[in-house]
Amino acid sequence: MTIKTVAPSNMGKGIEWNKDEKKYEVSISENSGLQLNDNGELELRVSALESNQLRLLNGELYQGTKSSNHLLNLYVDAVNGVDITPTEDNGAGTRAKPLKTFAFALKQHEYGASQNIWLHENQTHIMSAKSSVSVSAGSILVQPYGSIVDSLLATSTNRTQVHIKLQTQGLGPVVQFNDVLLARDSVNAKNVRYYTPCIYLYCSLTFDGISMEQNLDFTISDPYGDTTIVSKGSMSRIACYQRAMFYFSRGRITCVGSVKTTLDSNILKEGFDLHNGMSGFGFVYIDNASTIMYNQTPSVNEIGCYYLADKGSGTAYNSTSLVGVLDSDATLCEWLSKRIYEFQVENQNGVKQALAPITNIPSKYLNVWS
Repeated sequence: MTIKTVAPSNMGKGIEWNKDEKKYEVSISENSGLQLNDNGELELRVSALESNQLRLLNGELYQGTKSSNHLLNLYVDAVNGVDITPTEDNGAGTRAKPLKTFAFALKQHEYGASQNIWLHENQTHIMSAKSSVSVSAGSILVQPYGSIVDSLLATSTNRTQVHIKLQTQGLGPVVQFNDVLLARDSVNAKNVRYYTPCIYLYCSLTFDGISMEQNLDFTISDPYGDTTIVSKGSMSRIACYQRAMFYFSRGRITCVGSVKTTLDSNILKEGFDLHNGMSGFGFVYIDNASTIMYNQTPSVNEIGCYYLADKGSGTAYNSTSLVGVLDSDATLCEWLSKRIYEFQVENQNGVKQALAPITNIPSKYLNVWS
């Protein structure tokens, strides 16, 4: 960088001659947007605010949806992986050096960017409510990888068919949602709410060829010893907000375990039915958001919880929330219509109509509602 040092405009203003070291010292204003790195080199300072979409990409300023090269495709192997923050140089997150947990991979998402996460086939990938992840603007596509996928792709380049075959054989990756988090109420410390979300979603997230499993093997108890009321917080595993989108395709949905409690009815808020598998717990919650099932989900068994969860203490479903299907599979339509908690259905001139959330499920599948 060349600086003119002899000029009336800059003499004595931020540029001084150091006679001992025989060099000029240049002062940098805090508001200039410039800084010196560890090597004493001048570089641009980029805001670290999460919502900032202006960033350095390959040494140049960039604003857009492309992820940095080392974050564009992240691989996760729950058995052989290691959770190391990926950089341009260390190779972490590549297929050769995969990450260990899905949660850690989600944390690497760049605000506003599009990204691919690949989960190793035939493995269970744990997501815990005790270490939940918040994912902001952008889009994430989650798909399977591994030697079985490779062999299937060798005979068919159609990933849709490959994912269906993988799931049909029961060899696809499974994201299992675990645990419950209990927290004191901010107003009354003796009131406790419990929360189950593992992912707080503010972007577009697609599971394609990925199965989901709800693990309800947890206990609602009094961790503080002085609780007077235990009430519902959020009852879902994926909580979608602010126009988030969750797409679920070509995957299985299963549920294991059952919720237990050590509390008596005087402490456990009235209206809970923890001994009934359909007690409001579910996979997805939407608030000004959408969730879509599509394209030949191979299996949706008689799971013991909802797909769209009880809102708990969240905002009530409204006209901007959407749940639907993108195919005409009758089994899927009927299954989904039974698993939307407190679906608001009204009988209009002998025909049942869904009031909220908005849905494209045909009215003939709403007959399960009285």
